[in-house]
Amino acid sequence: LNPRSYDIFKLRSEIYYHRKNYINAINDLTYIIINISPENEDIYILRGNYYLENEQPYNAISDYTQALALDPDKIIAYYNRAE
Repeated sequence: LNPRSYDIFKLRSEIYYHRKNYINAINDLTYIIINISPENEDIYILRGNYYLENEQPYNAISDYTQALALDPDKIIAYYNRAE
């Protein structure tokens, strides 16, 4: 894998997610946040969704909150955080 390829890591995270391998899906999104795109609110929202599926609601809320810090107009982050 190209260590700077946003699309590859995001796609692989989605494959892991659909296979219910939430830990690896979360790890790939964490890699994107740390190494490729730390200001991408959509990745925080997606990782928050994965955290919810993995029964980690506090981590999910934290990611939705970070997404809102980056873009206060991101309505889906408010919605997901309230669920």
